[in-house]
Amino acid sequence: MTRIECAHNLCYVNITLSIDEKVADEARRAAQSMGLSLNQAVRAYLERLAGREQLEAELAAFKASALRTRGRRRGWAFDRDELHQRAEAPPSAPPAARQRRGAAGGRA
Repeated sequence: MTRIECAHNLCYVNITLSIDEKVADEARRAAQSMGLSLNQAVRAYLERLAGREQLEAELAAFKASALRTRGRRRGWAFDRDELHQRAEAPPSAPPAARQRRGAAGGRA
């Protein structure tokens, strides 16, 4: 393998394969029928083998979902004092008790 110049955190390597000449010729013809060079067809196969297409599809779906939705905060905004009130209340305390505790006196 020979490492080739990196661009945008993508590094390419040259790979030398040894395969039967007839297989290479048939693969080249099959790639041409798909409008690809043999190099492009092999690269696409290796990317599928490595799961890259699936990862890219999942990332694209996540980004599209994030852009479509407005989130679920319903107007809530981060409040440092509220964070400290929640941290002081026992985990089993109902939300109202945590609010009372915060209003009654503050931090320990």
